[in-house]
Amino acid sequence: MEQYRHALAIELKAPYPNQQKIATRYMNMGDLLRQLGRFDEARKSVKTALKIELDILPPTHPDLAKTHGHLFDICHSMSDYPTALEHAKESFRIAQKSHAANHFRIATAHNNVAAALDKLERHKEALKEAEKAVEIGRHTYPLGHPEMRVLENSLNALRWKISQLVDNG
Repeated sequence: MEQYRHALAIELKAPYPNQQKIATRYMNMGDLLRQLGRFDEARKSVKTALKIELDILPPTHPDLAKTHGHLFDICHSMSDYPTALEHAKESFRIAQKSHAANHFRIATAHNNVAAALDKLERHKEALKEAEKAVEIGRHTYPLGHPEMRVLENSLNALRWKISQLVDNG
């Protein structure tokens, strides 16, 4: 963290600060803070990165989808599922406009939407999103690939959960 802060300080003092580099520094700091469990600080740092990106990037730039994905991760970790869902949907919306229809980033965005919907107990909607994630992901990786296992496990967990709700409900 000390190195990230030092690099940020240098960048901020530059005669012509590179705003993209500054946003990246805030993003890196946010990622580290999330890993350390310092979620409020992480969210603040990544929101700062997003604000900078919104000022310098076109509204459909893939980096914006990625940043919203990071905010999804933080909010999900904080159990702030309504906000996590907002960021997952925004990441998906941007990814749809900046990537091909079968790009893995879109599959990941669907999976994030599914995860937030599941936590909000909107299981059937979550299942549809998880199914879309796996279907799109298959265009990039074969089933069983480590990247696909994440999507497959989410889908299988939702199917199991829904079957338990039906059996017990």
